[in-house]
Amino acid sequence: MSSQLDLLIVLINYKTPEMTCDCLASLLPEIPNSNIHVAVVDNDSRDDSVKQIESWIIKNSTDQVHLISSEYNGGFAFGNNLGISYKNANNYLLLNSDTVVRKGAIEVLLETIKAIGRVAQLLRLDKFCLRPHTTRSI
Repeated sequence: MSSQLDLLIVLINYKTPEMTCDCLASLLPEIPNSNIHVAVVDNDSRDDSVKQIESWIIKNSTDQVHLISSEYNGGFAFGNNLGISYKNANNYLLLNSDTVVRKGAIEVLLETIKAIGRVAQLLRLDKFCLRPHTTRSI
């Protein structure tokens, strides 16, 4: 494998390990290419998030998902910067951990980037990656 990835996907976890693992479960089948990796940054959750996510990675026997456990919570931007610094990539996708990735979404993203260049990194993936939202009346 080359040292430069095609795509590095960064997920931030803060006390939402179940949601993060759901996101990973939807993402893993969409990244069969070994030149696409996921960096999960735990933003100093101080709960069992790291243990749960590590367990998910081991259970799914993947070397494409890497957990970075930060001992400092510098916020969302800090966590994303930490994830981006994990490995060099041609492209980065900063993905919310509450996302469920639809089939084909990553392929469409990479094809779009290839077709129109770096500007594609600014595209919103909402129509490809929607998690149903529950609304509650008060």
